[in-house]
Amino acid sequence: MFALKNKCRTDFSILTFMFVSLSVLFLTLTTAPQAEAKERSHNSFVVGGTTLNLATPENNCSLNPQIPADNHMLNAVKNSIKGNTELVLQFADCQELKNWRTRKQKYLDTFGSYQSSLKLQNLDLTGKEAESIKSICDVYKKQGGTMLKNMEKDINKRVQDSFKNVKMNKIQLLGVVKENEEICAVATFQRLKTADGSTKDQINVYSITILKGKLIFSYLFAPNTVDVVDQLTDQIVALNKFNQQLNK
Repeated sequence: MFALKNKCRTDFSILTFMFVSLSVLFLTLTTAPQAEAKERSHNSFVVGGTTLNLATPENNCSLNPQIPADNHMLNAVKNSIKGNTELVLQFADCQELKNWRTRKQKYLDTFGSYQSSLKLQNLDLTGKEAESIKSICDVYKKQGGTMLKNMEKDINKRVQDSFKNVKMNKIQLLGVVKENEEICAVATFQRLKTADGSTKDQINVYSITILKGKLIFSYLFAPNTVDVVDQLTDQIVALNKFNQQLNK
């Protein structure tokens, strides 16, 4: 576990870079010709030689590499995280994705992805899931993301505090929002500048879980609203439970 903790400390800076990259990409890439969004589904992916089944959140659709707009986005994301993490699946709110593809919406607001760390892909944590998740969550807590006991009060305060001294594109760690034997989930806040010069406040809840012995990172992004952290936390917990069942 000592080695895993050290790797996770290194990966924290990589993840921070990735948040900026993903957020900026979704606010700057332009749209392309019309295409219909697909129904919600789950698909199989190979991570470190192991086949995993991963589902999209409710009302989300996977980006399709056969659609020019989607392929452009997928390639841009892959290039931004190249050498650090591997993009396993990218998805977005189905209606937003449809509007974005038809140029009715300039930017995607609600989106997410699954990724895996290239350095940890061959690591097999079968039988060590609970111990590993605790070890990882401890790392995030030491980075300043202490467990939020009174979720609504603490999150709202931390978001408001972030407004006071916020720096453009900088990630503000709000805290660990969920920890159990299967998942460690963390919330962050970020203020972004869009391509047209406007600003956008964005919340990200991301989780680390283990499926068939493989570490999987799940990311959910949405605009900042009063209850968005709670909503994204509930969504990512439910998604993890569904994926756990898919991979038994």
